[in-house]
Amino acid sequence: MYSDAFNKTIKLFSAQSQIDCIVLGGSKAVGNDDEYSDFDVYVYLNAPLSIETRKALLSETCSFIEMNNTFWETEDNCILNDGAKIEMIYCDIPSTRQQMHSILVDGTAGLGFTTCTCFRVLESKILHDPQGLYRDLVSEFSMPYPEHLRQNIIQKNWALLETSQQSFRLQIEKAIKRDDIVLVTRRIVGFMNSYFDIIFALNRVYVTGEKKLDQLTIKMCKQLPRNFQENLEKLLTLPKAEIMPVVSDMVDALKFMIRLYGMPKTFTDDELSLRAFTQT
Repeated sequence: MYSDAFNKTIKLFSAQSQIDCIVLGGSKAVGNDDEYSDFDVYVYLNAPLSIETRKALLSETCSFIEMNNTFWETEDNCILNDGAKIEMIYCDIPSTRQQMHSILVDGTAGLGFTTCTCFRVLESKILHDPQGLYRDLVSEFSMPYPEHLRQNIIQKNWALLETSQQSFRLQIEKAIKRDDIVLVTRRIVGFMNSYFDIIFALNRVYVTGEKKLDQLTIKMCKQLPRNFQENLEKLLTLPKAEIMPVVSDMVDALKFMIRLYGMPKTFTDDELSLRAFTQT
């Protein structure tokens, strides 16, 4: 299934006593990969694995090695001898368990991508797990989508889409009036993060990640706001002076979707038909 270079890399790392388990995450784990996808390999440590040891192991199977990048997580970014790109991402079971507990049990909501870690942990493919520690982790958090988390995600993100004086809707409008294209872009990104977080929560589906998010939303979420794809394309392609009606339509459609499927007491009655603003 995997190349000789990939398999040898996993075998070399699996032999290290500091490693509890190794899993494959990302698009290659769930079958959404394309020609540009790399291998996202999560290495769960029980003790530090030195940079020198990691480099020695990777040198046996990689033609290019960029060690110890810490922009987001601790990673080694490499190219295997067969040309495939691979990211070795270092983490540990206790920290991951704490993250999962915070989200799924405590119901802690973020501003966009709240449940991305949940999707990654639960959907990763096990490559090495001799003690069953990763299987235990998955078993512990394999549960129906928690309703309190769902409500928290909707409440927190909806405030920044619409109801707060700091809402992205108002901030986008102000940025347009200032003719500040950089700020418009930044606020649209924040707007979309919260927009997608609500859609996935309404559908009780964990967020997959940043890549192909529009396509995966259509594939994984049965309930979508009216004109979902059309509005996304308009938001990202129209001149900035023309996007506020699109933003307003996206917010209004999502509002009525929330009333239908999420939190019916959150909003007052409106003259517009609920059915006109959702699509299944």
